[in-house]
Amino acid sequence: MKDTDPKPETPSPSIADAMVLIAQTLAELKSAPSTANSTQLDVIANFLKMQNETRPHENVHNPPLISFLNPYGERDRPRPELKCKMHWVGYEMTKDGLSHEEIALLNQTEPGEYRVTKSNGSSIPFTIHAVKASNGKIERMTFHFPCKTTDDRHDHRSMVEYLKEILFGKMPSTDELLLELTKLRELVKHQTV
Repeated sequence: MKDTDPKPETPSPSIADAMVLIAQTLAELKSAPSTANSTQLDVIANFLKMQNETRPHENVHNPPLISFLNPYGERDRPRPELKCKMHWVGYEMTKDGLSHEEIALLNQTEPGEYRVTKSNGSSIPFTIHAVKASNGKIERMTFHFPCKTTDDRHDHRSMVEYLKEILFGKMPSTDELLLELTKLRELVKHQTV
């Protein structure tokens, strides 16, 4: 190799490599404490202190708590509490397992007998039962619809779709909207002639 050729760079050790080296050094010092060098101990202590102080990827004090259910994070946009305990066809629902939209829709629901439309177009019963305290306040709500038998467990829409249908009425399909748009175009076309 010529003197003018660049020397290959030695890769800098990773934090994991450094931690392994520190663990080995500490083990050696523990087995032979008389050989402990105060300079070695100071270097290790300073390295560990620096690692604890400079971890920009960790939010130790106030993490954003971002999840797919809350992409804004609990710190910046916390999800509201459910208005009472709720069970969806036997499964307890908690704030941590729901999105903002799901919580908002659930909190708007009222006990009653409803009908919802499955994705195959069939209409099924949907019931919301409430358990009230002695003061009349709802303590728990349970949501029921046929889904246990083999025939009933297919073609269900999402919780959001069922709740929107209960709260706001049946949402038109894309085909229904396109048909309505065609009718409106024809009506406007005849009026301008």
